[in-house]
Amino acid sequence: MKTTIKNHLERFGYDYTDHGEILTVRMGFSLQVVIDLSDPEKVRLIDRLKGWNFLTGIIETNLKRAMIFNTIGLIAVALIFILLTGFVVDSAILIIIFTALMGYILLWSLFYLTKAENFKQKLNIWIKDHPE
Repeated sequence: MKTTIKNHLERFGYDYTDHGEILTVRMGFSLQVVIDLSDPEKVRLIDRLKGWNFLTGIIETNLKRAMIFNTIGLIAVALIFILLTGFVVDSAILIIIFTALMGYILLWSLFYLTKAENFKQKLNIWIKDHPE
């Protein structure tokens, strides 16, 4: 199975490293998908955001945690902005800033999620086409 996956990765030009039973595929923009082949019964796929990415900054985490982290952060920012509306004369600026921040996080979340899930689906097709 590993040789099939490696052949497809090379064929389609993916940048990856081989660490024995673990293949790490670099997807760009600090996104990595780890393919764990240590269990012969199943393949584990783990998405990971390395440091210095557009979604979490310098924090390394997986995609699910990044989305949870950003949702909690947006709630906190929303509460702060709600408290600030009493002190700011023109609250439209706060609404614009919050909307821009929410849009930024939403776009990058969708980008990373789509990129990781598309790769995982391709990998599943490769494995199903060439079972070993």
